[in-house]
Amino acid sequence: MATAVAYSALVDFRCGADRLLVYVREVLGREPLDGSAYVFRNRRASRLKVLLVDAQGVWLSTRRLHRKRQPAAP
Repeated sequence: MATAVAYSALVDFRCGADRLLVYVREVLGREPLDGSAYVFRNRRASRLKVLLVDAQGVWLSTRRLHRKRQPAAP
């Protein structure tokens, strides 16, 4: 069953997919191939990165948020 996992600690947004995969394995203690989407945000909560890994490869999307910023994850 696929889920979305929000990573609430600060992440350097210069990181690419490979570095974020390391975060998922080492910091979150999860296997990236479990079908979950991992959501990261920057310090100002003005950008999101979504990481998803499946049998075909790695999908990384960056979203810039305008005006209304999303609240921090609990």
